[in-house]
Amino acid sequence: MTYIGKNLPELVPFMTGTYTPQAVNQARSSFKKKVSKAGATFLYGAMCGFYTPEELDDLLFEVSEVARFLMEIESTSIEVDDEIEIEDRVTEIMRHVALASSRLLKIREDQLREKQEKRKKRESVTQEQLDDGEIDPEDPKDDAYV
Repeated sequence: MTYIGKNLPELVPFMTGTYTPQAVNQARSSFKKKVSKAGATFLYGAMCGFYTPEELDDLLFEVSEVARFLMEIESTSIEVDDEIEIEDRVTEIMRHVALASSRLLKIREDQLREKQEKRKKRESVTQEQLDDGEIDPEDPKDDAYV
């Protein structure tokens, strides 16, 4: 049984009993799924350009503050140097994610713009052909959908 499982009544006053090992494992599994989902949501926001690099830094700072608070509740901690190293690594990774996503978004915008220009050009050529009488809208062989 984990520390929290054994000491639950002391940690959370409204709990009257301890967790069984099975309940602790289920809670751990559920926690991992939630962390994975939260991480995916966070990365999605970063990759789609929802956050600026500065906003990511602010968000990471807030998240690390909450994590420190949760660790204090559990009466655990990590060395300050380790904490700083972890934060620096995550910050560096998120900067790379923000940079890569902005490049990808720019490429995607350029491709979309090119596609729209080609479509407009194609539509204008077709309109010119109609105006010049090169295409007969009543003739089925000139129908692009046949």
